[in-house]
Amino acid sequence: MARFEADRYRIPTGSAGSKLALSRSLISAGDKDAAPQVKKALKKVHAAALTAQDAWKRMDAVASTDAREADNVIDNAHAATEIRLQTYAWLASELDADDVEQAKEIHAKLYGQGMSFLKLPFAEEWAESEKRLQRITEEGLRPALERLVGKPFIEALFSAHTKYGVALGITKADAGPGPTGIANELKALDAAINQYVRVVAGTVDDDDDATIDAAIAMLRPVDVYRSRMLAGRGAGGGDAVPTEPADPTAPVPVAPTGGAPAPEAPSAPIPPVK
Repeated sequence: MARFEADRYRIPTGSAGSKLALSRSLISAGDKDAAPQVKKALKKVHAAALTAQDAWKRMDAVASTDAREADNVIDNAHAATEIRLQTYAWLASELDADDVEQAKEIHAKLYGQGMSFLKLPFAEEWAESEKRLQRITEEGLRPALERLVGKPFIEALFSAHTKYGVALGITKADAGPGPTGIANELKALDAAINQYVRVVAGTVDDDDDATIDAAIAMLRPVDVYRSRMLAGRGAGGGDAVPTEPADPTAPVPVAPTGGAPAPEAPSAPIPPVK
């Protein structure tokens, strides 16, 4: 008999793009014959995804000179920090072994997944930068970074991140790193996805294979998402954004109110909520 393992569907933290991708995949995997409460919960995911997607697009649409300049500065700040950490590996035979090891460990935590996040749209790049600065603060890495990289460089990194958030309208001018704006919409999307998972799990009867199989099928996107995210973290820092489904910036299809299905978005062949 198949088993429903609830722990497989606990959702780890991810970026805006990965959460939107997950919501689109859940919509695609929705069961047209699901119980009414499941359909209702999935429509809430759909509504929250639309709102989050719109907020993300508004952030990415910011194209002012200030925003572009701030983007260049944060790019340079992260690049300078990453390169200075890398130099310890390049000159390992000439430098203190403990410093080399600590620089390698911090580099893996902050930049182990590479520097491609600096090429993301503005809002998502800010979120990736925020994640790294939060890690520096939460894990107490700043003193070591200031010693290894140089205090002026780390001060510049934190300052550039704050100014980037202000330029994008994500944070306020008098606030340090910390999400507002789109983060509220993503928090609502998280809540909707988690509620959907709980509702689907509530339909499972451990003695009925049909209910177990249906729940596993509807929540497979969460299983894939979780596995890839956790695998990415285990590889050395950062979140691995799932490669499935399609581009998360593509429109989330609108659920039909009745009659024929709503047309699918050209760049996102995902069916509407059933």
